[in-house]
Amino acid sequence: SSNHTWTLKAENAGYTGNPNSGQFSIYNGATKLWGITESGFVEKPGIPRFLAKFIGFNTDTTFVSPTYSSVFYNVGGHFNSSNGSFTCPYPGSYLFMASFLRNSNSVAFRGNYYLNGSRYDLGEYRTTEGFSGYNESSSLVGIIEANVGDYVEWRISSDSASSIYSDSNSGYNYFN
Repeated sequence: SSNHTWTLKAENAGYTGNPNSGQFSIYNGATKLWGITESGFVEKPGIPRFLAKFIGFNTDTTFVSPTYSSVFYNVGGHFNSSNGSFTCPYPGSYLFMASFLRNSNSVAFRGNYYLNGSRYDLGEYRTTEGFSGYNESSSLVGIIEANVGDYVEWRISSDSASSIYSDSNSGYNYFN
């Protein structure tokens, strides 16, 4: 095990939007780990987070994880775009959000979160059949309790063969 030098600083450097606010911060060398502003706002710049976009794909009654075409950010590197999973680096509560736009209005689609390969019971997002108008967008937000090394995935299925909308420039299909 190596020794670490932790530095506590009372700074006269503000945060974005309030350049005159002082703050109390903890550093490991030059890396800021945590801070609290004069107004009481907590800053944790290294908190794990990601945003990944996936392309459209064909669906059926089996829940599948999408293929992710781009990752906009991946602080900490805990999201794996090749298998669509986020590995939890700490024990605790994690907030996830996922969304998709379906291509067919006559088929019901479902979206679920999976923890370590098993469906996590947050409820299921289910679209309706016979929706009239433009293709229906669907989102599911949930808090998942996880331990170190647990992994979370977003999977989608449909009642019969159909597809998720595919447009490489859209922001309809994502997981974060």
